[in-house]
Amino acid sequence: EHDGEDTGVRFRYITKTGVEKMGKLSASSWGDASAAKKASNEMQGRGVQIAPNSKGSLPFALGFWLDEVKDFEASVLFSGQGWIAPGIFANGGNVCFSTEGLNYQPDETSISIQRRSGRAGTIEEWKEGVKKLVITSGSIAALGLSLAGSLVGLLDMVPFGLHFGGNSTAGKTTIARLAASIWADPDEMLQSWDSTLRALEGTASAADGACLCLDEVKRFKGDAAALGAAIHSICGTQGRARLRQDGSLSHQRRWRNTILSTGENSIRDLLGQEYQGGHRVRLIDVNVQGHSDLTYSAQHAQDLDAFSHSQHGVVSDVWMMAILKLNKDEIKKTHQGWIKYAQGFLSQGQEAARIAQNIGLIATALTYAGEAEILQIGSGEIQKTIAWICANTQNERQQTPHERALALFRELYETQPARFPKALDADKSRDVIGYKNEAAIDGYEVYSTSTILRESGICT
Repeated sequence: EHDGEDTGVRFRYITKTGVEKMGKLSASSWGDASAAKKASNEMQGRGVQIAPNSKGSLPFALGFWLDEVKDFEASVLFSGQGWIAPGIFANGGNVCFSTEGLNYQPDETSISIQRRSGRAGTIEEWKEGVKKLVITSGSIAALGLSLAGSLVGLLDMVPFGLHFGGNSTAGKTTIARLAASIWADPDEMLQSWDSTLRALEGTASAADGACLCLDEVKRFKGDAAALGAAIHSICGTQGRARLRQDGSLSHQRRWRNTILSTGENSIRDLLGQEYQGGHRVRLIDVNVQGHSDLTYSAQHAQDLDAFSHSQHGVVSDVWMMAILKLNKDEIKKTHQGWIKYAQGFLSQGQEAARIAQNIGLIATALTYAGEAEILQIGSGEIQKTIAWICANTQNERQQTPHERALALFRELYETQPARFPKALDADKSRDVIGYKNEAAIDGYEVYSTSTILRESGICT
């Protein structure tokens, strides 16, 4: 904002700890290089996140902006996490260059830059590591989902995500760390579902334009109804409106990103009767059961973990620069092509169409990541990844938990007949679920419900 006397600018910023503050710069701050550097140091001292050794480029950029937009009372110059790379600021597709920052290139090996930005390694080392380690459809899908977070707002879509559900040895958390490492240190970027709804809104807002990675959905603090509400919230575009004690409206958090969730249970099973079509399309269940889906072996998972911790935060700048060079209409055209491809694997209906739209955006992100040489990936590998997601997602929504339980019992009866012996043989087995009754007049088997409830541990 202009200050009241038109002698500088007032600006709003968010510190590294998430506190929103106001700052002020006088016009003399960008009068010369020495004054700009001094002002930049003072801004850093107040908590503004600025790239180290940027030589006062941010004050110069603010001055440049002031000269260009004097007819406006306020404008968003930039928005995002981490320190601000001087020289390039994007807002609604417009790019603003400061005079100092035109040729600025951050020293990626600088320890101070790595500490402030959550960086480690270099983009070339990251590319080489991905080439060797990201070799499963599940890991490629996770990277595509993470990169797609920057396209959600650009294409006016609403946030969506994938939920990787499966047993504890499938490598889900490892892949979530990999997805988080695109943006920052995975230990800081990977969040837990062990949160309240209000806290989740804060983490979603912090991941605006990126990917919100949430681990272990079963740890969410709330019942099925509360979890369903939380999914609707984080897969929306803004948090709940709240009032301050004085009756005024508090700041409402907003975000547009993607979400990667993990857990041993599917969203469908956790929500039970609360499960609705909106949950199905917003946070898509992807069933992962073995290492081959995400990681090939325990050693592969360990190597990916080590890679995520040694190479992180170096992709985001390259990816954002690649996006700025793209034409929005061309992105939409590419997206539509991938939507049609995904629809070939899914059933008909509005829910399936929305799922195809979301999966198509993942493929779109992978397409442009390949063109920018961030990933070495072609259309064939992207098609394989789409097919994997569609094959492992729940194509048809079952109506009730009772139907799912009945289907499970039928499967057990057909595949494990030893657990359904004759009544006379029941004492010989400790794994009995139910008894056959061959004397039934109508010819059907009869099961002991009390035994099922007591001994199977399946029904509660």
